[in-house]
Amino acid sequence: QLRLSAKSGIRLLSTASPPAALVKELRVLSGSAPLLACRNALSETSVEGTFDVTLALKHLRSTQTSKTKSKTSGRVMSEGAITFTKSGFGGASGLALTCETDFAAKSETFVNFSIDLLGNLKEKVEKADGFKNLELHTGNEIIDNDAHLKKIWDEALLGVRENMSVRGAFSVTGDSYFCSYVHNKLGGDESSDVGKVGAVVELKGSVDVEKLEEVGKKLAMHVVAASPKYLSIDDIPEEVMEEEKSILAKQLEDDKKPADIKEKMMKGRLNKWASQICLLEQEHVADADGGAVKKVLKREKISCE
Repeated sequence: QLRLSAKSGIRLLSTASPPAALVKELRVLSGSAPLLACRNALSETSVEGTFDVTLALKHLRSTQTSKTKSKTSGRVMSEGAITFTKSGFGGASGLALTCETDFAAKSETFVNFSIDLLGNLKEKVEKADGFKNLELHTGNEIIDNDAHLKKIWDEALLGVRENMSVRGAFSVTGDSYFCSYVHNKLGGDESSDVGKVGAVVELKGSVDVEKLEEVGKKLAMHVVAASPKYLSIDDIPEEVMEEEKSILAKQLEDDKKPADIKEKMMKGRLNKWASQICLLEQEHVADADGGAVKKVLKREKISCE
C-alpha cells in the first residue's frame, strides 16, 4: 500500500519487491543510473518489505559511484563539451568537461551537469570562495577540494557512468561586452550554452547592444573556424617569433638571391605566417564583405580586447 510521509515527503511502499514506479523514480533522481542498480539499491535498503527511496538513493550514490570510478579508471577521455555563459556585459565564464564517448557527451545528464558545474564555479569565483583565479584549471583538483562540488560530481558520475575530467575553466570580469558562441550546440538554459567547440570574445564600442552581439557572434564564429593563437602581432612572444625567423632563415640558406632580396623574402613570409595565427590579421571568414578582422572591426567602430 502506497503512503506519503507528510513530514519528510518520502514515498514508501510495502511489497515483496520494488515496484516499477519506485525503480523509475529512483532512476530519475539518480540521473539515469542502471535499472538493475536501482532495483538492487531499493531491495538492499528495504526494512521488512518497506522501501525508502531516499535511503536507496544514498546507497546507490555510495556504491555505484565507487564501482563506476573503478570500472572507468584509466580509460581515455577523448570526447566532451564546452560550456559558456550567455553573452552580456560584465564578464564571462567557461568550462571544458571531458568524457569517454560522444554518446555520453550528448546525453541530457552530461549537458545539464556541465551547466550546473559551471554555475557553481562561477558563483564561487564571484564570492572569492577559494576560486579567486579559475583561469585554465585542469584536472579535477577544483572538484576534489570542495565538498559541494564533489557531491554534485559524484551524482553526475552515477548517471553518466563514464570517466570525466575538467580539461579547463576560466572566469573573467570587466566592463566590456562578452559574446559567446558554441558550435554543434548540445543544449543550454537561460544562463549558459553547451556545444562541442566554442569561443568567447571581448568587445568595446560606442554602439548599441544589438550591433555588439551581431559583430561579436560573427567574430566568435570566426575564432572557432580559424583558431587564432594570438590577438595581434604584438602579442606573439619574442621566443616564438625568433624560432620562426630561424626556420625561415634555414629555408633560404641555399637560395642564391642577394642578401637584401632574401631579407625581403623573409619579412614577407614572416608577415604571412603572423597573419595566419593572429586574430586581427586574419581574413574574416564569417563576414559577408570579407577583409582582415581588424578592418571589419574598424568599419563597425568596435575594438576587440
